Amino acid sequence: MQDFETEEQQIEALKKWWKENSSSLFFGLAIGLAGIFGWQYYNDYTTTHSQTASDLYNVVSQQVKSGELTDINKVEQLAKEFSDTPYAVMAAMAAASYYFEKGETEEAIKQYQWALDNSKIEENTHLAATRLATVYLGAGQLDKAEALLNRPHPDAFTARYEELKGDLYVARGDNQQARTAYDKAINSMQGAATPWLQLKRDNLGEAEEG
Repeated sequence: MQDFETEEQQIEALKKWWKENSSSLFFGLAIGLAGIFGWQYYNDYTTTHSQTASDLYNVVSQQVKSGELTDINKVEQLAKEFSDTPYAVMAAMAAASYYFEKGETEEAIKQYQWALDNSKIEENTHLAATRLATVYLGAGQLDKAEALLNRPHPDAFTARYEELKGDLYVARGDNQQARTAYDKAINSMQGAATPWLQLKRDNLGEAEEG
């Protein structure tokens, strides 16, 4: 009898425990399952999202290389729907280079500025900044170019920034400052200066005597 009562008591205790704790168990299970499936959904979404952006960028890139950007709407789609991916910035820069080559300066500026404003990767940020500065230099908008070229930048971009500063000073007729900038660019490249950069520096001759 004692065994039966003990077993009965154990069952009653189990029922009581289940009544008191079942809701929290189900809630915990639901949270756990939601986390698992939510994470899986997030991973699937991220992969699909990135792949779609990559596909759109590839179309833009190929068209720019062919010299006929017929799907500018894909650049706009990337900017609107995929600005969280690097492909949107890369597409904007590709489109900007296309417009620059076509002589459509304002459109090139618009695309480079968007890339600069939306880049989340340091390398792309400085690529956009220096390329936009190049467009401004070509358009004679020297103050805007200077503002970009005075941005803080990593050592890896010193050569490009300093070369463009040299171009800026040449445009202003300040050959002494141009020599200094070109020399900084050349020195930062440690013997790997491009022939074009070296030619620009050589054309300025020796530094003027103080």
